[in-house]
Amino acid sequence: MDRRKGPRSPKYSISLWNCYESASTLLPKTKNTVDGWHRGFSSLLGYAYHPTLWIFIEVLKDRQHLEDIKQEQFISDCSKKIRNLTLSYNTNYVSE
Repeated sequence: MDRRKGPRSPKYSISLWNCYESASTLLPKTKNTVDGWHRGFSSLLGYAYHPTLWIFIEVLKDRQHLEDIKQEQFISDCSKKIRNLTLSYNTNYVSE
């Protein structure tokens, strides 16, 4: 409290440090996921501080190829699970 002018305004606004909205919408409170992605991507670049454009493009292509493979594996796994569920479905329990 300033003796002459009354209470001082806060150094940081309430909207900057208030976590109510992020907690109610289940948003992450930290940026650890972004930091982890950045670290992983930097390792793909070989920790080069300023990679050339061509190295950057090649790394992006490689990364995209890996993501495509992961997506195909996920879809394949889901279709296997659905097929197994439909094959094991017992129609005797269905009420008429």
